[in-house]
Amino acid sequence: GQPNIGTLLASAPVQWVWNGALWTISLEMGCYLLLALVFAAPQWRRLPLRQAVVWNVVAAIVLILVGWDGPVDRSSWPRQFLRLMAFFAAGSLLWAARQHIRVSPLRVVASAALVLVIGLVGATPLLAPLPLAYALLGAAHYLPDLERDISFGVYLYGFPVQQVLHQAVPDAHGWLFASLALVPTVTIAWMSWHAVERPALRWAASLRSEVSS
Repeated sequence: GQPNIGTLLASAPVQWVWNGALWTISLEMGCYLLLALVFAAPQWRRLPLRQAVVWNVVAAIVLILVGWDGPVDRSSWPRQFLRLMAFFAAGSLLWAARQHIRVSPLRVVASAALVLVIGLVGATPLLAPLPLAYALLGAAHYLPDLERDISFGVYLYGFPVQQVLHQAVPDAHGWLFASLALVPTVTIAWMSWHAVERPALRWAASLRSEVSS
């Protein structure tokens, strides 16, 4: 699609695209499809933990072979995909081993600290996926169940909101800018949840019930 409109972004922080988060959507869909294929075989559905372990090992080996520490830009789609796939593989491993994994605040904090250390030594794509997945999912374990999940809307609309906001208040930076962007981003994400995402999930659930009946 068209990334920008005329010269509307001439004074924006990122001048070549309205929504810099959209580049990950195609990668995300590719990861979901690949994981679906990995776990689709009947023999592997009976052994999801073994499959998840194998998949993580394969992802790590491929990252090493292609160069996990090389530069990544908009033209290096395969390397972007492989890096993101490593994080998807880590999430699938935790899901497959969910009956065997214990969660505690100390372990969540330790995993988050480990991610920070890995980032400082510059090995995030190779070593951080598993502890980062544990830290995020473990932290979510202690959050209350929310009927409204606006996380995807915040991810999707946060970038264009900030593009517009910068043109309205160009002198705002740092925490002030983040605070100003938070309200419209959360508002739009909340509207998106009620108008788009929740109806789509209900429609998908109705389709599944029709297929199973």
